[in-house]
Amino acid sequence: MPTIVAIANQKGGCGKTTTTMHLAGGLSSIGYKVKVVDTDPQATAYMWDSKDSLTFEVQAVPEGALKKELTKIATENHTDIVLVDCPPGLSGATRIALMASNAAIVPIRVGKGDYEATLPFLDLMKQALDANPQLKVMAFINARANSAIDKQARDFAVKTFAEFANVTVLKTEVPNLALVQKTHFLGTTMFDFKGARNTKALHTYNHLIKEILECLSNQ
Repeated sequence: MPTIVAIANQKGGCGKTTTTMHLAGGLSSIGYKVKVVDTDPQATAYMWDSKDSLTFEVQAVPEGALKKELTKIATENHTDIVLVDCPPGLSGATRIALMASNAAIVPIRVGKGDYEATLPFLDLMKQALDANPQLKVMAFINARANSAIDKQARDFAVKTFAEFANVTVLKTEVPNLALVQKTHFLGTTMFDFKGARNTKALHTYNHLIKEILECLSNQ
């Protein structure tokens, strides 16, 4: 049975799809059989692969079919990890994904609007944890700008999630790097792009993946 991981946050533009795709590329590169389920009506993840360069499957699933599809996927023996790219807002798709997942990853960008948007998401997360107490939640700082407010972002995340025993604020923080946007433009991930070898972006995502896998193994 595969491990199902929802990538979710109420805030649009916090990096859910980018995180999903690069995690999928990285996990695939180390031998995991990965599937991405795109639940966002904009279908950004589904349309990402413009040159058939991805090493994993991307499937677009509308909200109305999501519960049935995730139930079906949960029984597959040819998939190791399923990453569910959730839409922004407190949609039904996000609720369904959190209820059906083994874990959730919450990208948080540095900024006042991003902080405020994360707070309503806590109510949904509380509901999900009540209904799905085995859910393991991992939050991380995304698109860090190396400024004085970055420490505030980590402090905010730690304080925000402190009340949840099974929520981890990951140590790895992903900087705001041009290579992340370049690979999206090319329709690939940094793990499938030769120009990304030995770069800070690739090393950072490798650390992030290692930390995520460690958290998953502790379930």
